[in-house]
Amino acid sequence: MIARLRAKAVRVQAAIDRMRALVERLVEDYNEVREALARTRVEQARTRRQVLEARLAAQRRYHQRLTRQVRRAVAQERRRQEILRRRALLRRLAAARAAAARARSWPGWSGGGAAPPPGPPPGRSGSPAASWASRTSGGPPRPARTTAPAWS
Repeated sequence: MIARLRAKAVRVQAAIDRMRALVERLVEDYNEVREALARTRVEQARTRRQVLEARLAAQRRYHQRLTRQVRRAVAQERRRQEILRRRALLRRLAAARAAAARARSWPGWSGGGAAPPPGPPPGRSGSPAASWASRTSGGPPRPARTTAPAWS
């Protein structure tokens, strides 16, 4: 009976040794996996940082290009506004010169005193149609038609 118990104790001890070896291997595997996971997380963080930096760099380039375009557009708009201001000033100057020339062309006006009365100068009817007719025909406006056209 002691021999059987000793044999059984040897088998139990062998099973315990196998279990210890299995536990040690599992612990080693667990540690390796944990270290690999830590490396993966570090690499993942590095990759995220690189992606973010690349996006920020692309965004900076876009903003720089956009800033250049906006500056160019603002300068172009300033030039356009300046041209419009100059044209308006020239129109006002031409209108003032034309008014002064009309005022000087009135008979009896000597350049001083009251300005001539408003309206067309003497000898002109002042209506746009008459003005157009005199400019296009080369002479005074034609008299208005007194008979109705045939189709009415």
